[in-house]
Amino acid sequence: MKKLLSIVVLGLLLSGNAYAAENYNFICRMENEYGKLENEKYLFELSQKEVIIDGENYKLSSKPEISNSLISFKFNFKMRAWKKMLSTNATEEEKKDNVYYTMVDEAYKINRNTGQMVEKTAYTNWKNEDRLSLYYYKCEIF
Repeated sequence: MKKLLSIVVLGLLLSGNAYAAENYNFICRMENEYGKLENEKYLFELSQKEVIIDGENYKLSSKPEISNSLISFKFNFKMRAWKKMLSTNATEEEKKDNVYYTMVDEAYKINRNTGQMVEKTAYTNWKNEDRLSLYYYKCEIF
């Protein structure tokens, strides 16, 4: 009986994070505000340390959380943005004053059973106002 119990406990310990070493690839299409899928597809390649989205590498801020039903991961990056649209004849000084940089935090959660994915994007705009956006996708994991 002790032997059987020790085998069960050891098996549970070893299988506790069975999905941790796996890499995941998925192709996703964004849903528009009416719930219709857009035509453009995005390729996600997820490993333990980074995610590659359509060829752009992003270092993960922590290991992905992976279970039977959910994959979630986070990363952040510095983004160059513009305060407003300028006319084509704007001066160099106007163009320079129009640029600002901000840190963007992105968090993704994908339901492995349905393929539904939510992207949460948070950043601070040039007026120092916090912004949050949610985007929805339908994905195929392969």
